[in-house]
Amino acid sequence: MSTTPSLAVEPKAISISQYEALTSDIEIAKQGAVESFDYEDPKGDKAARSYIAGLRKIRSRIETARKEAKSYALEYGRAVDAQAKALEKQILDLIEPHQLALDEIAQREKDRVAAHEATLQMITSTVQKGSEEGASSEDIAVMIAWLHGIATDDMEEFKEAADAEISNGVRLLTALCSAAAEREKREALEAAEAKRLAEEEQARLKAEAEARQAEEAAAEAARQVAEAEQRAKESEARAAAAEQRRKEEEAARQREREAAEKEQKRRAQLQREAEEAVRNAEVRMRDEFGLQLSAALAGKTRIQVVNAILDGTLHPAITINWGKVQ
Repeated sequence: MSTTPSLAVEPKAISISQYEALTSDIEIAKQGAVESFDYEDPKGDKAARSYIAGLRKIRSRIETARKEAKSYALEYGRAVDAQAKALEKQILDLIEPHQLALDEIAQREKDRVAAHEATLQMITSTVQKGSEEGASSEDIAVMIAWLHGIATDDMEEFKEAADAEISNGVRLLTALCSAAAEREKREALEAAEAKRLAEEEQARLKAEAEARQAEEAAAEAARQVAEAEQRAKESEARAAAAEQRRKEEEAARQREREAAEKEQKRRAQLQREAEEAVRNAEVRMRDEFGLQLSAALAGKTRIQVVNAILDGTLHPAITINWGKVQ
């Protein structure tokens, strides 16, 4: 709350001739006060500013009169200041609602321009992000969709610039999206080829190991046969010494032959059992693979299954030989 300065004399007792004409002008201005203008309209804007300019001229005259009147005496000058302040407040009260209205319009305009400029900056930033090295085709596609979804109809004088930015950005990102998709496809093919070569190498090493095991088994059998033959020769040599010895050795050789036959039958049986175990393992693997495929297919539509096969995500054992694709 403001307080009126205390004067040595009552304000009415002080007569300031310089203010008399101004007081009349102020009363006239108050009587002709305008409540509001159409500030959004150019003519209303001009009228409001002209109205304020006229009131400010009166305010300027008040300041001039104050300085002239104050020169007479310090005490008189204080009275002049107080009355000038009161007069000035009356003028400011007339100016304030119009100035506030104009300031509000200026702020709205500033906010409007800032909002549109922010949209333009977001468009530019999105295009720059999509242009960064290593951006995936999926991310770029999302950015393109976002650019297509920007509404520019309400961007007024910024619409043309925004449309141009969006058009150029979509064109650039579309090209980058295609390049990224080609790169990703090439990397996927390279990874699949590397996996295939690794699997082939693993199969080759396994086959070589199995071949070595077979060779070692054959060598062991040959060694045993050679030992049996050596024992047979020694038995024949010792048989020449005595018939009885011969008969005993012959019986021993017969036993050895029977043992060899039995061993051969046993080895044949082991071979059959090993082959049967391999077949059983293949059947189990086939059944297990069938269960895995059934689980992978569960809940998927035909198109989802096709996409999973194309993406190589349906099952690690299922890959596409792109070289045979027509």
